[in-house]
Amino acid sequence: MALTDIVALADIETELGGGLSAADSALLDLIRLRTEALIRTYVRWNITEATYTHFLPFRGPIAQKLQLPQPYVTAVASVYEDRQSRGGQQSGDFDSTDQLVVGTDFWIDYDATDYSREGILHRYGWDWPCIPRSVKVTYTSGFDAAALANEFLYVQDAVINETINRFHFRKQNQGSTGIAGTVKREKLKDYEIEYDTSSSVSVGNSASKATGQSGLSDLAKGSLDPIMFMGRMI
Repeated sequence: MALTDIVALADIETELGGGLSAADSALLDLIRLRTEALIRTYVRWNITEATYTHFLPFRGPIAQKLQLPQPYVTAVASVYEDRQSRGGQQSGDFDSTDQLVVGTDFWIDYDATDYSREGILHRYGWDWPCIPRSVKVTYTSGFDAAALANEFLYVQDAVINETINRFHFRKQNQGSTGIAGTVKREKLKDYEIEYDTSSSVSVGNSASKATGQSGLSDLAKGSLDPIMFMGRMI
């Protein structure tokens, strides 16, 4: 599915002071998209607001807790339970008689004012079925533009800073065959940047420090850890 951007290209261009050529703007956007993909992979969920329909569980047993694949759930539109279903692929699966009622058959674990951070549905009076794909859930998860501009602004900052650092590194090395080294000093507004090119820094170590072993810098990973999804796949 197509996901909403975490950060608009224009916002990163503004951070750089504007005036980029068409080629540099295209390069910056490519780096931004790659950075957002790495960040989503690192935190193990999609971050931006979207609506999903999932057939659960992936495997059982799960007892009275059903964890949704995406955290930070803001709304659950519908839940169906059909122990005779074939993953929604059989005629008559998940009809109106199979729909559960929130507050009667199940409840949503809202552990914050606006979110269910872990995305857990609690069954009331019964266990959820352990039969794979016997529960159909449609729900909304993730941060909208207002949330990303306020409480979770640090997520956008992680994307912006990581993208800019990668952009500078790429520009510094365009047309060269070696790695310039790790960043020692930079000024984002006028592109001024200094790399450590001393002989004491090995090529392999420079690349590792520049991008991080997981594909992200340690600074980016540290800022994203608060939204890391640690839920088990069930």
